[in-house]
Amino acid sequence: MLGVSEAEVLSWTTAALSGGYASDTVGGSGTFRVAGTAKVHDQCVSWSVILKTLGHRDGVGSEDPQAWNYWKREISVHQSGLLVDLPGQLSAPRCFGVVGRLDEVYWIWLEDVGDGSNEWSISDYGRAARHLGQFNGAYLAGRPVPEYAWLTRGRVKSWLIDAQPIIENLNQFLRGAKRPHWLTEPQIKRLLAIWARRETLLQALDRLPRTLCHHDAFRRNLFAQQERTVAIDWQILGTGAIGEEMVPLVGITLQFMNMAPAKLQALEETVLDGYVAGLRDAGWQGDERLARFGYAASAALFIGVATVGCWPSVAHESRYKLAEKAIGHPIADIIANFGALQDHFLDLGDKALAMIGTI
Repeated sequence: MLGVSEAEVLSWTTAALSGGYASDTVGGSGTFRVAGTAKVHDQCVSWSVILKTLGHRDGVGSEDPQAWNYWKREISVHQSGLLVDLPGQLSAPRCFGVVGRLDEVYWIWLEDVGDGSNEWSISDYGRAARHLGQFNGAYLAGRPVPEYAWLTRGRVKSWLIDAQPIIENLNQFLRGAKRPHWLTEPQIKRLLAIWARRETLLQALDRLPRTLCHHDAFRRNLFAQQERTVAIDWQILGTGAIGEEMVPLVGITLQFMNMAPAKLQALEETVLDGYVAGLRDAGWQGDERLARFGYAASAALFIGVATVGCWPSVAHESRYKLAEKAIGHPIADIIANFGALQDHFLDLGDKALAMIGTI
């Protein structure tokens, strides 16, 4: 980390970092910043490093290497060296080491890339989208897609499966909910109509060009550094359809309330334009409608439909406090925000279905 062969640690402290669901989806005891001072060549220098802990717990994470929440994936990602030489202007924090401890607990020591607390403009999102497009585009333009058994196959299909018990009994489920929900009667009808045609959309997504995707590249996992974008939390790394990578950057960024719903249209247009530019930077010269369809279909199924599967997280006190902690807003505001986004992502479903015969 310090670029020297010897250093004497003089002091160190730890501080827990918050703002995500990692410990509750794949296990571990959290993520920490470890910082202090060290003596190097008779000088006192400051240092800091990020420690991410992952560990198997009953009922948390999956043992299936292809499941979106496979508990050991990020460990395998860093051990593989896959993130050392990413294409384009996307990069990952340097990994200083992965240490296996007792009882299936792992400590991942990572470069500290800052707290990412600065506000992003719409153009900042467009730049990040371009860098993600360069990353995806390199694999579309000929760079071999890795074939590790632990890579995901995306999030859309698995989240639809997780949401199925709720969606198939949606009206009954919502009537029995103890808290208000964000869905109106017209939205419920539209959601169920897209649900009924989900296989049509999924089959169309399967026909699109496939690439390597981060799959969780939303605002809180991205850091702007000069001419690069640094992405953290590679837990869901895997293959995906062209355009699918942009769904978290737009949809989850909005769900986590890092941008107001009123800016959704401008954000989406800027992100998609930036993404296509990044694909072109990488040498992909295909029809950009494929990328726009991949985004629309994936966003509709994931944000517009499968998000209803998150309802237990906000409907019951045992879970909604976790949402409040992760998103950083009261549950009433989170519900209202979801409601403000719903129509747009259902509209994308209608748009994607209309595009199928034209691509």
